[in-house]
Amino acid sequence: YYANMVKQGNLTVELVDAVTEEPFKEHTYYGKTYVEVEPGAEYFIQVTSQSEEEILWIFYVDGESLGYWSHQEPGESHINGIFSHRDGRKSNTALKFARVQAQYPVSN
Repeated sequence: YYANMVKQGNLTVELVDAVTEEPFKEHTYYGKTYVEVEPGAEYFIQVTSQSEEEILWIFYVDGESLGYWSHQEPGESHINGIFSHRDGRKSNTALKFARVQAQYPVSN
């Protein structure tokens, strides 16, 4: 599955397993980063900041907004998924890989 993994300056964005919160194994091919997952795997977006400034995030998955923003204080790490706030309760539900793409082109 293709994923925009980002590590730039003091920021890191990773896709992590929903149960273990461990990052998925990454592979790079022609400048794109891919993660190794099983079909239907659930995940969160982990944002880690070593920045000295507050950060505001708006999350998109496959070009679609998750419908919320998140802010992060300096030096924090956050796990983000599908966020909801109902009846005074907050929940952060895992995302799911709905489609899997071949990691590398196949040639005979």
